[in-house]
Amino acid sequence: MTILIYTSMWKRYHISELFALGIKRFIKDAPEDIKCIVHATVSDEESKAICIKHGFYHTMCENNPVGNKWNKGLERCIHDYEWDYLLIMGDDDLISSDAWKHCKPYLQGGIDYFGFNSIYFYDLATHKALEFTYESKLNSGDYGRIIGCGRMVSRKAIEKSAFYSKVRFLSTFSHGHYRYWKNDVIDLPTYQAKYLVGTGRAEMVGDRYFALWDCEQERGLDNESEIRLLSNGFTIHCISTERAMMIDVKTQRNINHYDKFEKNAQSIAVDTDTALAVMQKKEIRYINFLRKQPCNV
Repeated sequence: MTILIYTSMWKRYHISELFALGIKRFIKDAPEDIKCIVHATVSDEESKAICIKHGFYHTMCENNPVGNKWNKGLERCIHDYEWDYLLIMGDDDLISSDAWKHCKPYLQGGIDYFGFNSIYFYDLATHKALEFTYESKLNSGDYGRIIGCGRMVSRKAIEKSAFYSKVRFLSTFSHGHYRYWKNDVIDLPTYQAKYLVGTGRAEMVGDRYFALWDCEQERGLDNESEIRLLSNGFTIHCISTERAMMIDVKTQRNINHYDKFEKNAQSIAVDTDTALAVMQKKEIRYINFLRKQPCNV
């Protein structure tokens, strides 16, 4: 089985270097029957150099819109590489090697969409940490909210949910609460578009395109991709663990800053060493190095 670890980088060279250290450790500790490849979509030469240094595949793409950037790199991964699951990671996220023992049963069971419901946030400037958890009111692990990074998505789910085609209706068509008038032009998942064309209700207009994220999107990418997966029939499977399996390193360059989560009712303050235990010694040493030069991260 092959896991594609996918991220995006832009002008946070020390943070991206930390990600590289952590993800290479995570790959080294993978079960013997699991192979991993890493792909980053980058927008500057320095981030490209980090990928080359660590043996990561990369795609160059302008940084904005961010949704378009994430789409461009992942579309290339669909066409160029053979893989079974996608692991979505921010380049400021690190994941514990212990996560493998929690993920492997879901991988072996062919579960299409799963992830964890908790994460540590660590603020580089203040050396403070907290644990953020999505609490589910359901008894089952299914359907609860999961953290954006650390999500595993099957290739099947990606291909079904992220390829779209534009169709023009040849006649008025009603189904349930939906009504489309003759000559209406809409974008649909390609498998739905093919059905309408096959039944003679519509015709294709233009080429198929890839969009797991809205191409104009700048924020809220995790929610957007999740809704697309859910609306195409892929149920969330939520893994709840005694301690968080991931850590998000916050700097002043983050879209969502540490203090936003500090004020959230789903967050609790934790000992910094507890949060940093997601990492191993080499990564922690690098964190200590970064603390001495926050202006550079």
